[in-house]
Order: sequence, then C-alpha cells, then structure tokens
Amino acid sequence: MKLDHVSPTRAIEEDEARSLLLGQTIGLVVGNPLLLAAMNLLEFFRGKVIWAVTTEKEALQEAAIQEPDLVILTDELEQGYGPSLIKELKNTAANTHTLIFLAKETAAVVEECLEAGAEGICFNSNVSEGDGDFVKALRAIAKHGVFYPEQVRKKAGYVGANPFAMVLPNDITEREKEVLVGLTEGLSNKELAESMFLSVETIKSHLKSLTQKLGVKDRTGAAIFGVKAGVSRS
Repeated sequence: MKLDHVSPTRAIEEDEARSLLLGQTIGLVVGNPLLLAAMNLLEFFRGKVIWAVTTEKEALQEAAIQEPDLVILTDELEQGYGPSLIKELKNTAANTHTLIFLAKETAAVVEECLEAGAEGICFNSNVSEGDGDFVKALRAIAKHGVFYPEQVRKKAGYVGANPFAMVLPNDITEREKEVLVGLTEGLSNKELAESMFLSVETIKSHLKSLTQKLGVKDRTGAAIFGVKAGVSRS
C-alpha cells in the first residue's frame, strides 16, 4: 500500500476536520503506542485531546474523571477490546460519541460495534483510499448522526437480500420510514426537514414516534435498527 501523502484534497480535509472539532474534547484509545503518539500529534487534534491511553481500563478511568465529547478508538487495544469499551462508555458516559477504526474487518466485529452503539465505524483498509471516511464520520457525528459506510454494511451483510435482516414493525408509516433512511445516512433533523419539505418540529415528532415503535431509546438506536433492517432509498 502506498499512502498518497501529497493528495490535493488533504489540506481541504484537514481544514474541515479542524472546523468540525472546534470546541470539542477528545479521548484517544489506541492499542498501538506508536500510532497513539502519532495521532496525538496531529495538528487538528491540538488542544482538543484531554487524554490518550492504550487500554480499556485506562479509558474508563479517564472518562469517569473527564468525559470527552468524542472518543476515537481502535478495536485492538493493549488490554481490553474496542466494542466492549464502547458498550461500557454508553453506560457510564452517555453523552460521549464514539468513532471506532477496525483492523478486524469482519461481520462479527461490525455487529459487535453496532450492538454496542458506536456512532461511527471505519475500516482501517479504507483510511488511505482518499474517500475521506474520517472526515465524513466527523461530519456525521458532529450533526448527532451516524456513519456506517457501504463497505461496512456490506461486510456485515446488511446490503442486498438478507434472510436474517431485522423486520420493521407494520405500523411504521412511509414518512417514518423516510426519516429512518435519513438517519442511517447520518442526516441531521434540519437536513431531514429540508429533504422532506417538512419543519424540524415535524421531524422531531416523527423521530419520537419512530423510536417508540422500534423500541429504541434514541436516534442512534433507530439508525442501527435501520441498518440491520437494510432500509435504503429506492
């Protein structure tokens, strides 16, 4: 693999990352100490990283003292496991969003991340392909959305025919299904309102009804349900 370190879009992506992270606090949990040190030195992380650790236990200890807005982590940790950490953070630091990078790009690990409630999932193999997955994930999470790119969904079997897909309740309306599709795409309430020619308040009403019918507690839970049900734009 050759890293395109002089890509003309790199500076643009760095500027956007810096803008998206403005005013945010970040926790880094990376199993590889060298990679952790390198990430901590990234210019657009400067002044935003409040702690950086290599183990699940350390991350939980630090989050109990300083709860960050965003935790960026890897599945492989020096001790512990990324999806397990996400699950614990959802119980102890409910306002913290999570973005996980996977070295083990398997359906089982993707499923574990979704079950844990990760807002963003990226494959390590796609980071250097120039698709801007990292910035796309930051963009979605900044809007309180989710980021599950197509390659992640495909790996987990949620694209195309899937006999094991979750089934939407019969009482979900077409409008609610349209909102659900938008949630899986990481759209904000404002973006949903604009795309559906509705008010933000109406979107909020649809979202409340949708979460109740799906039996989930928030928009992330609804988005995960939608991904597992294989919803998409026709």
